Amino acid sequence: MLGGALLLVVALAAVLAVVSDDGSSDDRAGPASTSTTAPPAEPPDDEEARWEAQERAMDRCYEALAEGDGDGTARSDHLADLALRSCLAGEGADLDELGFEAPEPCYAAYRALDPAAPEAAWTAADLDVQACFLAAPPEIHQAPRLVGGVVVAPARWVVAGYDPVTGLERYRVPGCDGSWVTELPTGVPSAEIIDCGPELRAIDGATGGTRWSIPDPTADHASPGDFFSAIGAVGPTTVALAAGDELLALDLATGRERWREQVGEVDDVAIAEDVVLVSSGGDLLALEATSGEQRWRRAGDSGDLRLWAGDDLVVARDGHRVEVLDAADGAERDARRLSLDLHGTDVAAVSDDVVLLGNGETGRLVALDRSELTIAWTADQQSAWDTPVVVEGDVVAYASEDCDLTVADIETGDPRLLVPEGGCFGEFTLAGGRLHHVRWVGQDRRELVTSTPG
Repeated sequence: MLGGALLLVVALAAVLAVVSDDGSSDDRAGPASTSTTAPPAEPPDDEEARWEAQERAMDRCYEALAEGDGDGTARSDHLADLALRSCLAGEGADLDELGFEAPEPCYAAYRALDPAAPEAAWTAADLDVQACFLAAPPEIHQAPRLVGGVVVAPARWVVAGYDPVTGLERYRVPGCDGSWVTELPTGVPSAEIIDCGPELRAIDGATGGTRWSIPDPTADHASPGDFFSAIGAVGPTTVALAAGDELLALDLATGRERWREQVGEVDDVAIAEDVVLVSSGGDLLALEATSGEQRWRRAGDSGDLRLWAGDDLVVARDGHRVEVLDAADGAERDARRLSLDLHGTDVAAVSDDVVLLGNGETGRLVALDRSELTIAWTADQQSAWDTPVVVEGDVVAYASEDCDLTVADIETGDPRLLVPEGGCFGEFTLAGGRLHHVRWVGQDRRELVTSTPG
C-alpha cells in the first residue's frame, strides 16, 4: 500500500511538472504527462459566483457615482438613489436580493417628474416632499441628545424634538438626512451640529430651527466613507473641529470662525468651560476657547491618550494611567496607574462620584471611584458598535454585549432598568430622569420611546 501511494504522488507531481505557468504543456516530460489523470475540479458554486458578481456591480456603481453624493437635500438624495438603481439594473444586479427597500414614499412627487423637467417643477416637488416628511411620523436614525433642555433626534429629513419628561413631541422641523458631527457633549449645549453633506448646520435645541449653516470646513480632510466629518467637541459657546493637522474653533451662536491652529494629528478633543483640550501625538494641549492661545501643555507617556472635560477639570487616560487635571492650569489633582489593558479605551463619562472607561474593542465598561480612582464595578459593554455611555444624576445607561440596554446605579452598577435588544445601535439618552431610546416599528421605521428607570 505504501509503495502504491508513493507511485501516485510521483505521478501527480509529473503531471504538475508538465504544465507551465501559462497553462501550456511541456513536451519534454514525455509519456509521464499522460500516465495519470488529475482529479476533476469541483464545479463552481453558482450561488457564490452570482453574489460575487452582484458585489462587483455594487462596487462599480458606487465608484462611478462617488462624486454625485448630493448636497444633503431630499432632491439630491432621490436623484442619487435613482442613479444607483439605474446603474445596478444596467449591471444586471437584483435589487431585492441586495436588500434595497422600496423607494421612499415621500419622494412620489420627484418620481412623477422627468429628470429634464424645468427647475420650477423641481422646486414645487421639493415643497411637496418636505410637507410629506413633516406630516409623517419621524423616522429617527441616530441617537437622541439633550440640547437646550429638549431631547433632539436627527430623523429622516426632519429634526424632531421631544419633552425630556413626558417624551411627547414638541416640534418637527425640516432638516437634512444628516448625523451628529461630534461625540456626546459633556454638558447640555444650547445647539448641536449636524453634518448635512457639504455643509454643517447648528440646530437650536429649544426650537429645532437652524441657527446657522456653513460649508463643512473638514470635508477636504475626511476619509472616503467616513460617517462623521471630524473629530471634535461642542462646548457652552464653542465648537472645536479637527481638519487635517489643524484645529479650528467656531462660535456656537453664529458659526463664525474664531481661530485655527496647527496642532498636528488630532486624536481627541474635549471642551471645558473656556478651554479647548486637544490630544495630539500623546501630548495634551490646552487652548483658550476664544483666542486659541496656548494656556498649558503636558507631555504624555504614550501616543494613546483620550480625554473628557467638565466645567473645571480634565480626565485623561494615557496608556495604563488615569489622571484628573485642573482645566485652568493642567495641575494634577489625582492620578493612578491601573493594571488593566486600556488600549482603545475612552473616558466615556464622568459624574461627581465615578469615572467611566468604555472599550468598544474588548466590550468592557469599567467604573472607577472618582475619589480614589480604584475600580468600583465592571460590566460587559457592547463591542460590535461604537455605542455611547450616558450619565444623568445617579444613573448610567449603556448597551450590553448582547444589545440589551441597561440603566444602572452609577455607584454600584446594579441594574435599574433593562430593555432587551434596545441598545443595538446606540440610539438612546437619559434626560429628565427618563430613558429615551429608539425602537423598530414594523420593518423599516423607528420611533422614540420613553421609559422610567426603577
